Amino acid sequence: MKFIFKIVGLSLIFLLAILLIAGLFYPRKYFLEQSIFIQAPKEIVWKNISTFANYQKWNPWSELDPHMRYRVEEVDGIVGSIYHWEGNHRVGSGNIGYLTLKPMERAELGLALIKPLALESKMTFLLTETPKGIQVTWALKCDLSYPYNALLRIVYRPKKLVEEDLKGGLQRLKLLSEKEAGNYRNLNVHR
Repeated sequence: MKFIFKIVGLSLIFLLAILLIAGLFYPRKYFLEQSIFIQAPKEIVWKNISTFANYQKWNPWSELDPHMRYRVEEVDGIVGSIYHWEGNHRVGSGNIGYLTLKPMERAELGLALIKPLALESKMTFLLTETPKGIQVTWALKCDLSYPYNALLRIVYRPKKLVEEDLKGGLQRLKLLSEKEAGNYRNLNVHR
């Protein structure tokens, strides 16, 4: 029996050592970016990005926990407003706050994840008019501390997981904005 405990203990020490060594070599900075083209007026797309009330409608994580609780602190849609959420183990808890809002062009947000692990990052939304429609680019920049940089890469594979979340969120934003644009066009036709 002692032999089994020694093997288990040595295995755990070995795995911890690998994690600590890997953390020395894995990058500590992440930069993820996804884009989509939306066939809707820029004002509609901006409205859906620049307020948390609208963000909740297309947020890719809200569908992972339909019972997620959230609240907005301060006046929604201005620099300084903060969106707090708390959900199940899949969405965790944290907050997002507007740092910069340059209407119809750029929104920068600070993100603080509290659960399942403490993590801070910056999110940016860029809107660009193109012949294909409004290009929305969602970027996420994150600095990870040692040894979390290795732990996340080995256990969670955040690049793959978060890129899929960003793509899904942008697709939901596209559907919402284009639906609203259709309703907007229909209102103008009937006037």
